[in-house]
Amino acid sequence: MSTSPELLESLQADLALEHGAIIQYLMHGFALRDSALTDPVRKVAREEMWHFEWLAEAIRDRGGEIALDRADVFLSPSMSDSMAKDVVTEQGALVHYARTLELIGDTDPALSRLIERIADDERHHRATFERLAEVVREAGDAAYAAEPIMGPEGLAVVGPTIGLEYGSVLQYLFSKYGSGDCELGEQYFEFAIDEMRHLGWAANYTPGLGEPVPPPVPTDTVRSVRTPDDAAEAASRIETVSAAFYAEKTAQAKSPALADDLARAASQHEYHRYKLGGAR
Repeated sequence: MSTSPELLESLQADLALEHGAIIQYLMHGFALRDSALTDPVRKVAREEMWHFEWLAEAIRDRGGEIALDRADVFLSPSMSDSMAKDVVTEQGALVHYARTLELIGDTDPALSRLIERIADDERHHRATFERLAEVVREAGDAAYAAEPIMGPEGLAVVGPTIGLEYGSVLQYLFSKYGSGDCELGEQYFEFAIDEMRHLGWAANYTPGLGEPVPPPVPTDTVRSVRTPDDAAEAASRIETVSAAFYAEKTAQAKSPALADDLARAASQHEYHRYKLGGAR
């Protein structure tokens, strides 16, 4: 199957849009805490994660290279601004997927069907955010203003935790589609979902503590995976680093609730090590 450089470039741009959307929607969902809007926003974020995986596999299968490029992430203390921007983000994705479909033409029916499938999701996502934006406009930003649940000193613990788990999510996704092992790939994907939960537990403490800032892309820790051995090495590295990290940060946490969440994440990482064959 021959895929043109222009089409691969468009697919890589689609991947960057999905990467940015995952982070943007997750952060918006965390800012909402436990409001009625939380679940719909986080559901969209999880679906964008599937899109990220499917696109990464499609690019790799067609001889392309997977990059950690990420589209711009919009964060604001104003939930009305956030929901309105989410609508714009979905519309931008639809425009770009239309361009990708034009480039595919009739050369790759399987890829066309995948892009059409993703674009259909994005149309539903746009409708979801249009509805949520109207709900927020009617209630007003004050109804969704987040009150701090810890002091600013807690950011010294929470910030690095978000960074660690963000890198772990991406690495396990890379391991799923790069390992070439279906059974292990599913295990890596389950771990990626766990890491997303851990990221969420930490990020839940940040709303109300100033202007929201997206975590930097972890280009220094996430590595390409091409073989089962690459994936196993990456998983071992993640879990070794996580064991030491959580032992340190749990002890530093001043908030009992945060310490409990960190201890729970540490326990789940211990289970990952067991599943990976590291139990003693």
